[in-house]
Amino acid sequence: MVNVYAMCGGLIDLDLSGFFCDVAPGSRATVPVISFLISHPRGHMVVDTGVHRQAISDPVGRLGEARAARFGMRSAPGDEVVSQLALFGLTPEDVRYVANSHFHFDHCGGNEFFPRSTFLVQRPEMEAARQVQAGTAMRYSPSPVDFDHPLDYRLIDGEHDVFGDGQVVLVPTYGHTPGHQSVRVRIGKGNDLV
Repeated sequence: MVNVYAMCGGLIDLDLSGFFCDVAPGSRATVPVISFLISHPRGHMVVDTGVHRQAISDPVGRLGEARAARFGMRSAPGDEVVSQLALFGLTPEDVRYVANSHFHFDHCGGNEFFPRSTFLVQRPEMEAARQVQAGTAMRYSPSPVDFDHPLDYRLIDGEHDVFGDGQVVLVPTYGHTPGHQSVRVRIGKGNDLV
């Protein structure tokens, strides 16, 4: 049996005009930061590691002045992936796989806390992030301080069946970033979550 749990990563206040072309600049909204825990008979998987705990306690120190001003943190201590896993009696060492949907700071901030996990990332995502690090001008703004660690990144191309049984499948959903991916989970007969 496969179970999926949403984990609270706090809240971020942001300017909606950066996401929607028909919204006036300065129109702000508060959105949740969510990570997911997938419990599969062959291991645990985390989808997105949320915001780094330092970004909660010291946003300017972690994100820099410009990013901290653009994305106001509305999170409290405990609103990060390691503390959320502890609510399930788990530690990062219990997590077999991590899938980053993409490399923005609010989706990969806790990566460094999973040194024993295998990270499943679409190849175009990693390639674009490395190009930006090398100085290539792109609209994409990955967060190297969050993803650029000596971790076990397994690059995948397209659809990927994580456990080999069709229950947890990574699906390329390129667009928001060059290698964005989503996850389809079969939690029962005829019950799929994306």
